[in-house]
This record gives sequence, C-alpha cells and structure tokens, in this order.
Amino acid sequence: MATLMYKEPDTEILSLRTALRDLVAVSTIPVAWLGREPADIAAGLADVLIGSLGLDFAFVRLCDPAGGVAVEISRGNAWKAFPEWLQGRLARSPPKSKEVVSDVGGGGAQCRGLLVPVGIDAGGGLVAAACHRADFPTEIDQLLLSVAANHAATAFQNARVEQGLRRARSDLEKNVAEQTSELRHATAELQTILDASPVAIALFSRDQVIQRCNPAFERILGWKAEEMAQRGTSLFESTLHEGRAQPVETRLVRKDGSQFDAAVAWVVLQDEAGTPAGFVGTIEDISGRKRAEDERQAHLRFLESMDRINRAIQSTNDLEQMMSAVLDEVLSIFDCDRAFLLYPCDPEASSWQVSMGRTREEFPGPVVLGHEVPMDSDAARLFQAMRSSVAPMQSIPGAEGELPSAAAERFGFQARISMAVYPKIDKPYLFGLHQCSYPRVWTPQEERLFQEIGRRLADALTSLFILRNLRQSEARLEEAQRIAHVGYWERDLETDRITWSDETYRIFGLPQEKHDIDFAAFQALIHPEDRQRMMRGTAEAERGGPRYDVEYRVVRADGDVRTVHSQGDVRRDDSGRPQRIFGIIQDVTERKRAEAEVRESERRYRHIFQSTGVSIWEEDFSQVKDAIDDLKAKGVRDFRVYCAAHPEFVERAIAAVKIVDVNDATLELFAAENKNELLVSLRQIFLPESVEVFIGELIAIAEGQTSFAAEIVLQTLKSDRLTVLLTITFPPPTGRFDNVLVTLMDITERKRAEHEAALASEALRQAHADLTHFSRVTTMGELAASLAHEINQPIAAAVTNANACLRWLTRPEPDLEEAREAAARMIKDGTRAAEIIGRIRLLFRKGSAPREAIDINEVIQEMIVLLRGEATRYSVRIRADLAGGLSRVKADRVQLQQVFMNLILNGIDAMKGNGAAGDLTVRSERSGAGQLLISVSDAGVGLPAQHPDRIFNAFFTTKPNGIGMGLSISRSIIESHGGRLWATVNPPRGATFQFTLPEAGPPQ
Repeated sequence: MATLMYKEPDTEILSLRTALRDLVAVSTIPVAWLGREPADIAAGLADVLIGSLGLDFAFVRLCDPAGGVAVEISRGNAWKAFPEWLQGRLARSPPKSKEVVSDVGGGGAQCRGLLVPVGIDAGGGLVAAACHRADFPTEIDQLLLSVAANHAATAFQNARVEQGLRRARSDLEKNVAEQTSELRHATAELQTILDASPVAIALFSRDQVIQRCNPAFERILGWKAEEMAQRGTSLFESTLHEGRAQPVETRLVRKDGSQFDAAVAWVVLQDEAGTPAGFVGTIEDISGRKRAEDERQAHLRFLESMDRINRAIQSTNDLEQMMSAVLDEVLSIFDCDRAFLLYPCDPEASSWQVSMGRTREEFPGPVVLGHEVPMDSDAARLFQAMRSSVAPMQSIPGAEGELPSAAAERFGFQARISMAVYPKIDKPYLFGLHQCSYPRVWTPQEERLFQEIGRRLADALTSLFILRNLRQSEARLEEAQRIAHVGYWERDLETDRITWSDETYRIFGLPQEKHDIDFAAFQALIHPEDRQRMMRGTAEAERGGPRYDVEYRVVRADGDVRTVHSQGDVRRDDSGRPQRIFGIIQDVTERKRAEAEVRESERRYRHIFQSTGVSIWEEDFSQVKDAIDDLKAKGVRDFRVYCAAHPEFVERAIAAVKIVDVNDATLELFAAENKNELLVSLRQIFLPESVEVFIGELIAIAEGQTSFAAEIVLQTLKSDRLTVLLTITFPPPTGRFDNVLVTLMDITERKRAEHEAALASEALRQAHADLTHFSRVTTMGELAASLAHEINQPIAAAVTNANACLRWLTRPEPDLEEAREAAARMIKDGTRAAEIIGRIRLLFRKGSAPREAIDINEVIQEMIVLLRGEATRYSVRIRADLAGGLSRVKADRVQLQQVFMNLILNGIDAMKGNGAAGDLTVRSERSGAGQLLISVSDAGVGLPAQHPDRIFNAFFTTKPNGIGMGLSISRSIIESHGGRLWATVNPPRGATFQFTLPEAGPPQ
C-alpha cells in the first residue's frame, strides 16, 4: 500500500468526491456492455481507463474460462516496451496479485505502471496501466482499476455465454429447417417409390378396409382405388392375433375373374398402446417367375442329362464300352425299357445288326448283339424314313401312318422313338428307344433331349473312329521312327498334355507303356539350365515368331544327361489362335560331345591366347610360303645367300605377312590403344636390326623347320626399344601357313642378366618338374615288394581258378556250370589286378591332370588301400579318422596322391626306424574360414631336435638313402593349391604333418 500523504481537508474532500464520481462511473459501465461482443467490452474498458481515469497507457486481456480465444486491447503509448516486458514477466510465473512497476521506461519522464490480475492466478485475464503522475497508482487508482477489471471480466463471460446461446439457437433453427426439408424430400421420394414399385402395396384399416393403395395394386388386381376403398379382404385376418403373418404364395382372382400366382406379405401397424391399428399388405405377381423357374428346372434337367451322357462318352476310348455306357444312361434318363443302336441305317444294305443294346430284365432284346439280320421290306422302309427325317420319329402301333403292328409284335414294343445318327466316318446308325410296358408319347422336351443325345452320340462315334484310324497310323509311324531313330511329339496347348511316340520315350529314358505326360512333368525332365531357353522358344513360336527349333539337355532317371534337338510347328484354328504344336526330336548327344570337344579346345586356346602374360600374335605366312616355294622350284637352295643378295625380296616378304590377331598382353607391350593399330604391318614395329632375325624365319620356313626361336629387338608404337624372345611354331611343310603362332617374351629388363640367366631359369623350372616326377618314380622301389604282393594275390587266384576251370572241362562229363563260375572268378581277379595297376599308372604318370572338384576322403582312402601292404610289412596299422559331409576341394588328384604318399611313407619309415609297432592316423576335418584340415600322425622318431623347419628345405633329409625333395615338393604342391603345410611334434614321440586346402564345392 502506498503511504497516504497529508492533505488539507478541502483537498481531501475534493479527492474523495472525485474518487466517488469515478467509482460511480466505473460501476455503471456494465450496463453499457449488455449485448456487446467480447472485443467491444475489452476495447470499452481500455477507453474508460484512458478517458475517465486519465491514464497514459492501458492494456486489457480478457480470457475465456471455457478455453476460447483471449481478447487483448491496448491504448496509449506510454509503455512502449510493455509486450516484451509482459512476455518476460509471464514466463517467470503468472501474477497472483497487484504489482506496481516503479518505472516502465521509455526514455522520457518517469512513468509508473500497475499490473492487476483478473480472477485467481490471472485466470480471467489481466489489466495493466501506466501514468506519469508521481503518486500513481494511489489506493483509489488501484481500487478503480480492480473494480473496472472485475466488471469487464464479468461482462466478458456473460458476452461469451450469450454468444454461445445465440449460436446454439441459430444451429437448432438451422437443423430443424434441414430435417424438415429432408423429411419432405424423403416423403416425396417414398411416394415416388411406392408409385413406381411393381409390387402392389395397400394400407388397410383395423377392420381390413382398404384406405390407400399404389398404382401397382390397381394394375395387378384390376380394381380402381375408389372401387377398393370400401372393400375388405380376409387375407390379413390372421395378423390380428399373430402381429405379423409369414409371406405366402397363393393364387388370387382379378376383377375379370382370371387367376394368377402371387406372393402375399403384410405387416401390422400398432398405435401408441401397442394395439393393432391397421395393416400394410403387399402383393407381387410371380406368374412370370414361376414360368421361368419351370423352364429353368427343365433346362437344368436337360443339362444334367447331357452331362451324364458326356461323362459316359468320355469314360473310355473303347467303342463298345462307350456305346454300352451311353445306352445305360439313356435307359435311366428316359425311364424306358430298351435302348439300342442298329448298324447300318441303310436301306440298300443286305443286312443289319444290333451293334449295342441295353434292356430291362423283363424286356430282353429280340435280336442277339452282333448277329446279322437279312434286310426285309419293313426294315428298309424304317431306315429310309429315318434317313429322310431331320428330327426323331415316334411310332405307336395302329396309329394312322404308322408301321404295321406286325413289327411291334415281332419286337415286343408299344411305343418307339428313333432317329438316324451320322458319324463323319463310316455309315449312319439307327438310334432308338422302346417302351414295352405301356403306350407312350414322348413330350417335346424329351424329344429335344433325345435328338441332342443322338447328335452327341454321332460326334462320339466320329471321334472314336478317328482315334482308331489314328492308332493305326501311329503304329505305322512308330515303326518308321524305330527304323530312323527319330521320335515325334505333340502338345495340346489347351490341356497342356503332351503325346510322345515310343522312340521319344526311349530318348527320355522313360518306360514306353506310359503314353502321355503333362507340360510340368516334361519341364522337370529338362536340365534346369535349359528350361528357360525351351520356354522362350515355345513362347516365340506360339506368338507367331520363328518356328520352334531348340536344343536342350535331358536328365534321365539314372542321371544320364542327353542332348536333344527338337523342332516343331504351331497348328492354329481359323481365328489364328494356337491350338497345338507338333514336332520331332532327335538325340544329338554324340554329335554335341564332338562339337563340345572342338569348342573346348578352341576355348582353351583362346583362354591361353588372351590370359597368358606373354605377347601372342596370329600371323598369316601363306604368301611368304608361296614365294619361298616358287624360289625353290626355280632352284634356289641357299636362302641366306639369296636374301643377302636380294634385300627387296625380304622387304616384300615382310609386307606379305598379314597380322590376323594379337592378345591383350601384346597391346600393353607395344603401347597400342586397340588391336587395329597393330594389325597394319610388321614394318611399324621393326628396326633395322630386326630384319636379320626375320631372314632367319624365312630360312626356317624354307628348310621345313616346325619351330623357330631367337632374340630380336623391336620398337613400340611410341618408338621405345624392346628386347624380346621370339618363338614361332610353324606347321609341317605340307600344312597351312595361314595361322602361325608367334610369341614374344619381353626380356628388356632382364637383359642385364644376359640371355643365359633366362635360359638357366627355364632350365631350373624344367628340372624342378622333372625332379617332381622323379620323386614319384623313386617311391616305386620302396613300394615294389608291397605292390608285388598286392598284384600277386589276384594273379595267383586267377591261375588257381584257371586250373580249376580246366579240370571241370576235362572231366568225362564236363561240368559247364562249375567251369563258368571258375571263369567268372578269373575275370574278377584279372579286373582287380588291372585296377591296382591302373592306380599305380595314374600315380606315376608324368605330367599333371587339370584340377577338378574332388572328394578328399576318397583320395585318402585310395592311398590307404595302395599303401596298406607296405605298412603291414612293418607292422604299422593305418587308421583313418575322416569327418563326414566335407566339401570338395579343387585340386590335381595326382599331385594330392603324391603328397599323401610322401607323408604316409615318411610316417612308415619313421615308425619302422623306431622299431616299435603302432598306429599311423590320417585325419580330415573342417577347420573353419572355408578350409579343410588334413593331418598325418605317426609314433616314430619325431622331428630333428635342431631346426625342425629345415625338413621342408630342398635336399635336406634324415634318411640314409633319401634325396631330400619329398617334403619340399609336397609343400610346393599344397601352396600351389592355396593351402599351407607344416609339422609339429607329438609328445611323447612321433610327429604330425598337417596341411589345409580351400573348400571348392558343397558338402558330400
């Protein structure tokens, strides 16, 4: 509270009067705010504070307790920084009571401010004021501001309430108007629906008098509305007690007396007390629906009957079985006593027979099936009548125009219906029914069904006759295929069924008694890699593209893969839509194998040509060879002398050499951008000193040499000098010189070491290869005794069996069975010896085989079998601990056999030198990271105490007669396969040699 200063009595009285006047003025403000908008109230309060209280600044914020938008109004500019100040003040906490601001700032005379919250925690709003009076705000100022703010807050809330009431009243009036309009519109629509409805609808009073009805009611019953106004009906009497009657179908009578089928339904209308006050009834004329239902049922019976006939026709491809099945169904469908087929329906024929007939037990057929009956006048007249009629004919004995009763008595029937059926192949048949139990007249629907069955029967006979002829043709075609070894096939594109000839089944390795296959099963027989190619060829042919002509591989059930060449043409209907594909197939496996060998040879050549790091040229020396032959024919013998005397000949020869192709290494060596830059002429890479070497080539050709090698100096396309080792392979003198291979090895950087160093390196490489072979061969001496024992066993057994065979044959009565068994054992023993020798030859042959995916456990087992005799001789037991499911490795089988032989023989030597028997264990397992780990462990003398790693050095050995190359070569082989070989000591004795190999295939 501000401290009140002392004032004179008159001044104080004047101040009180002024305060009372202002208080009265502020108290009367709410009257002026009645009916005003919230924004107007806030603006009015700000204006009163400025005008009536003499303030220099006023700010009013009034808040809606219901969460509406707050209203803010400000007047005066004495407190310019008020918005920023208020924002910072509210950020700290809402004002809970009045606050006096000693100086609101602004840079001029001092201005004091007052902040008055409205409601609890300023929930109703906020009033702020500022004035330049030094005593502002006095208690009276604060009182007036509080009173004015509270009045404004109350008026603001009242205005919000009145505003909501006005809005609610307006919304209510709008909704009432909209619903009233919708109700009128719905009533009009309902009346339109009632008027347009084809169903008769009427409103009945409690006493069942018609009060209102729609036009359909008048139209269906024939009564006008005014005529029905006082009429009642007993149709709805039951609703008085049941409340709602179930819809019923009945026959009603129109005004004109005619009757019609109707569906009647009604609903009870109840008053507020729940008492029936009337009824709403509906009447629907269902005469048309009844007729349509009867027709639908008749058509359904027709379709069901035809479906039974079709099923009987399709149940077999045998002619007699088909006719029997169809006549059984006809007998049941028509509920007659006999159904039959006579052949031929030809009045000119000499006889006829019952091809097929089915009867009820009590009415057996008068004619035996298949028995020939001579043609008489009655039968001829009947057949003539059937051939002349386009519809079935009914016969009732004794009726006007019918056959004499003698025929009916002869065949024992009282009614007959029959027609001629015409298969497109062979003569017509007579199809007929007999009713023997009573005179019968077949209805038009039955007659139509009978005629349709006859037509379907004619089609079925045509199909079976065609099938019979087709089978005869197929038999002849199969014989031709068997002779020519070519099969045929046919695919139905609608059913996706494929028909094969017997030869085709033989090509696919399937049993020949199976005579059809679907397309999905056919695809399963094709090699997975070739299925898409076959599918594309088929699709293109079906779309009208190139004719079907595809080669693909077939995988037989036994795993044999055959290559076939298949061709076919698409057959289309009249609209051009493909229906079937007919084609031939030929087994071209042997031809493809020969072609594959040629392609593989070419591929290997191109791979070597492109991938080798040596520069390779393909050159055409044909013109050079012809020129040399001409000179030889003229008597030239010394070509060195001739070339020295005729340098122009050498220049022509250089120009005559055509460069056919070069590899990528050549482009890099001669700094060429592309091959075309080098295919121009040899002259662009020749230097003057190159000519002398070229003359040497000419001399080699003249002398018939098949190879030429020399060191030559050439230049690149950038004129850089190159020293290369040139090697040429010439064909024989009688061969073609249009594709001569020339290799160039760049020895420019190695020239410092001279040509001898290069030759020495090559000699060392060859020596290493020879030494590798020598290492394998030297083991033969160590294995001689073991191998002799292994081979001697089957040979000795073969000799024993041969002697036994001779004894069985030289007996007084030769026992051929015993001799045959002895001979079979001889063959078995000979085969066993051959297998042992074959494994030895494979192991010790010179050179190496191409690497392939092999089973490492299989190689281990082979070597154990081969070396078991050597181990047994020294009381060493070889034990195999092989993990299952190991992946294959890509390796040279012979080289791996050499590694295993070295390691196992070393283990045997170590154990025999130790003088103690024991186990030599060969173990295989997976070591992780895509590697297999193989180890050979012995219980021998172990590794050298000093420098155990030296055992892998060349020429280091601990054997008295060893050459020290076995382990060195073994390590080289393993490392060349991407693995690692090392040795460890086995406590208490022995050593383990381990090596790894990378996996190359799926587990076995």
